[in-house]
Amino acid sequence: LQKIQDKIASMSEGRRVLIIDGVGFPSVGSIVGVDNADVAKAAKAPVLLVCKSGVGSAIDSFSLNSSYFLAKAVPVLGAIFNLGETEGFYSWEKCQESIGAWFV
Repeated sequence: LQKIQDKIASMSEGRRVLIIDGVGFPSVGSIVGVDNADVAKAAKAPVLLVCKSGVGSAIDSFSLNSSYFLAKAVPVLGAIFNLGETEGFYSWEKCQESIGAWFV
């Protein structure tokens, strides 16, 4: 984690914002003892989750993933719902109200 912190410090010099892209789920890397939540915490970086589309799956994935980060004391800024359908049952137009109501 120290190497990661050093690299982030180096890349941050002269910048107001640095975006760090995680990979997969919050626990990715836990098999080797360092997961995405550990990296975010070491970086002192809040998290913005990219979640699935739909309603149930979108909310379930946000709830599960945000809980993992919060359990490790990593702040979660919110979510982006990615890969939304443009038409049909799972279109953003049909899902927006239900997802929005859950986050109020």
